[in-house]
Amino acid sequence: MTNNETKLEHKDIWKFTYKDIYCEIAHWGVGYMNDGDGIWNSYISLYKNKVTNFDKLLCKKVKFKLANEHIRWDYGDINKMFDFHGDITYYEAIRDEFNGKIVGVKIGCDYAHLWDKDRTWNETIIAQDLKNTIDKYLQSL
Repeated sequence: MTNNETKLEHKDIWKFTYKDIYCEIAHWGVGYMNDGDGIWNSYISLYKNKVTNFDKLLCKKVKFKLANEHIRWDYGDINKMFDFHGDITYYEAIRDEFNGKIVGVKIGCDYAHLWDKDRTWNETIIAQDLKNTIDKYLQSL
């Protein structure tokens, strides 16, 4: 590819709401990521005005180095509230577009771990994973 060419990347997105919690599934990188199978990600968005323990969902990511020199983020006690596949690998504060205050958090995971290599994923399986994660979270309240 020359400098004047644009590489177009494609991403499929599925969205749904479960027990009043917004869910999103993304599949991207087909043909060039994860041996061509692409990467699956799942996310839930939790909003301050809809959950009772919102302050417990706020955290600072802490970077630490594993024995094999890989860097990993630690999300503290938040991982214990959920059942994300391979733990949380994505965390973002959702901010009000006008005043910048945090109004929610988007938390998610990916399905591209070493132990996932021989597994087949699709939006139906991952949607059920998200539902299980939400059920565990709601039970922790």
